[in-house]
Amino acid sequence: MERIKEQAKQYKAILHIKAELEAERISKSDPQYIEAENSLDKIQFRLRSALQETFTTLVYPSTNGFRSTDYRIVFQENRFNGEALIRNTLEKVKKYTTDVASENFRKKCEARLFAGQKTSSWNEVKRRAAKLTNWNFHHPKALEELKKQMLEQEVWVDEGGAINTQPPPPETSVGIKDISQDEDTGEVTLKISPIYGDDVKYEIGDREPTTASSSVGKAPGGYKAFKTKDLLLTWASLNLIGGGDELQEEVTKSQEQAFKKAEQQITGL
Repeated sequence: MERIKEQAKQYKAILHIKAELEAERISKSDPQYIEAENSLDKIQFRLRSALQETFTTLVYPSTNGFRSTDYRIVFQENRFNGEALIRNTLEKVKKYTTDVASENFRKKCEARLFAGQKTSSWNEVKRRAAKLTNWNFHHPKALEELKKQMLEQEVWVDEGGAINTQPPPPETSVGIKDISQDEDTGEVTLKISPIYGDDVKYEIGDREPTTASSSVGKAPGGYKAFKTKDLLLTWASLNLIGGGDELQEEVTKSQEQAFKKAEQQITGL
């Protein structure tokens, strides 16, 4: 470090001397100016060498204390971008990530920053991100962007400052639009739309549809042109969670297993 300080002093001094020569309008062909230029080149070279030989190791926090990795300062046209060098070095050892818009980043956030809980205050999430040594470095706005995206997609729900990562699914319903009617046969053509559901089931009469009921998607005309002559139909829009308590328990169990698997796949930084 002392060598860097000494070379930095010489560098500052030669810049001052050169500025004085230019202020006195000394010609660039003058021996004094030429000597100053040569001295500047030599001092710059020694300063670059001192920096490259001194700063060779980057230390960063991890789960088990501090880790270190080697790096090398490379000058291009007497310049180097220190921030980019550190960022690229940390990215190589998977401590810094730019993958902040993927499903994997969301799962890591839920597994680590929500501490396995379904709901947590957002301030606590950000506190954990700043405190946990096994959390990746990333763009300062990454968590806020993730929160905004998840709320817009209704994957998360904001409950007065607390973020619920597993909100209950919205209530399903069925959209029905009358397209045409054959007055001679009494047959009507309908456009059927599942709202917050994956499939629309139906029963002839007033019987409540179940997962075993007939599917509109498999009927003649399907969702876009469902045809029927029946006077009474009962509809139900079903999704993965809407298939009953047993299926809901099964899905919840699958989600928990997925979270555990995602956590296991995360590197132990």
